[in-house]
Amino acid sequence: MSKTMNNLIECLDDLLAEQQKVSMYHRNIARQQQQMAAWLQKRKQENIARRAAGEEALPEEDPNLFKPIPEPSALDQYLVANQIAAYCDTLGAAAEKGMSKLYLVQGLQKAAVQH
Repeated sequence: MSKTMNNLIECLDDLLAEQQKVSMYHRNIARQQQQMAAWLQKRKQENIARRAAGEEALPEEDPNLFKPIPEPSALDQYLVANQIAAYCDTLGAAAEKGMSKLYLVQGLQKAAVQH
């Protein structure tokens, strides 16, 4: 049971690490969106100035400027969550077995005291 508890704690640490990856992903996406908006605003200002000077406007989309941020693996999160559930089931079964023994011993003690 001690080994199962240690494994459960390790899995909870892994789950926390996975949650931190997801949080970092969302922060990076938000940061990139802000950078894209700032770049687009700057490009629009630049195009206004170029048009006023009689020059051709620059494209307002540059596919190579901002690379897509890879999403963290949902499979890793799913596997860790299932491991946690399995360890919890194991601990629950062990606790149930222990409680059954406890009630059995208490019943025997009551019966012995009454006789």
